[in-house]
Amino acid sequence: MKIDLEKDWKVFENGNTLGNQGSEEGIIISDFENVNGARITIEKDCRNIPFAITFGIYGVMAHTHTMKAILAYINEYLNQTVQKINEFIKFCNINEENRDDVWHNNFNIWMSELTD
Repeated sequence: MKIDLEKDWKVFENGNTLGNQGSEEGIIISDFENVNGARITIEKDCRNIPFAITFGIYGVMAHTHTMKAILAYINEYLNQTVQKINEFIKFCNINEENRDDVWHNNFNIWMSELTD
């Protein structure tokens, strides 16, 4: 599984997790980390589903998306998720004292969008 790595995305633990069992009891086939605090892991042959994509934004949320799809769709979903996480990290890059009600409402919208 390949994605276009942007400057902030790196292979997690130099690829040492590949081939190991993941959190969804599948085999890890792709594992990337954003240096600003996020990770995306793809597993195959998970319990009773063909694929699982788990992503987390450290200290904020974790979500697993399961799919019975062809690899092309998984790559498309993965690339969209990378872009969303990049945008979310930029959104969160504001001092806490400047986070008003509008910011918190937008945060909740982001959570919904990321887990759709």
